Amino acid sequence: MNPPINLETEVFEKIEGALEKQNRQKKIFGWSFFILLTIVLVPIMIYTFHEFQESGFYNYSSLAFSDTQIIFNNLNDFILSVTDSIPFLSITVILSVIFFLLLSLRYAGDLKRQFFYKKIN
Repeated sequence: MNPPINLETEVFEKIEGALEKQNRQKKIFGWSFFILLTIVLVPIMIYTFHEFQESGFYNYSSLAFSDTQIIFNNLNDFILSVTDSIPFLSITVILSVIFFLLLSLRYAGDLKRQFFYKKIN
């Protein structure tokens, strides 16, 4: 008993249709996650700028540009003060949101090309 003549083309068409559906779902997920993270990024940036203002980081940075001789004389204390005034938690949160934002753009991109690149190699 021989298989039908068009069996191979039907199988390849079903595989291609499944891949297109999977790519479409990943694109929808990527774009929706991108939009959500973009909306979340705005309040996080506002909070981070507020934290920088409250911490006194801008005061130390303006001192570095206005009176460099005092900075060089007390360099260790200045570095310790600037390091202490940086809001590391806010910076960590904003960088992680940006990382996931870029990751969602990867999923929203051309996934079919990425699939075939992985398959060939």
